[in-house]
Amino acid sequence: MKSILLTLVLFLSIPSNEINEIRLAFKDASKNEENARAFYDLVKSEKYSDEVLYTAYNGASEVILSKYIDGSMEKLKYFKQGAKKIDKAVDQDEMNIEVRFVRLVIQMNTPEFLNYNENIDEDKEYLLNHYSNCSNSIKKMISEYVSMSDSFSTEEKKQLK
Repeated sequence: MKSILLTLVLFLSIPSNEINEIRLAFKDASKNEENARAFYDLVKSEKYSDEVLYTAYNGASEVILSKYIDGSMEKLKYFKQGAKKIDKAVDQDEMNIEVRFVRLVIQMNTPEFLNYNENIDEDKEYLLNHYSNCSNSIKKMISEYVSMSDSFSTEEKKQLK
């Protein structure tokens, strides 16, 4: 009986461990090319239990990696492919605050000339309105990002603390 319970606990903890690893890699991915490639490789290495969240992070990994791709056509291809996946994830589960957060972070850090910024206000408002209902791990991730961002007012930062 104990071995069955232990196996069940280990099995149920795998998805949260894999997503925590992805969250950490996402946080550092934009710092340099090595981190961007590591994040991309991690996300591509296997399918994860939450398909919508996987799609969002998969798209984010492509957008972030596009910064380091040689050739403007190839760079644009990666960017568009990734942005499309992120938007698909939001369309599949528009109530998922983590998916909205991923899109918000990517759009806030995308150069304006790429025109991938149309959902910033909408996603920001969604975060502000639903932050109190999300898990502590998601709150921590959002709070850490917001505290370092210039795109949030002092009042918004207080709300997302």
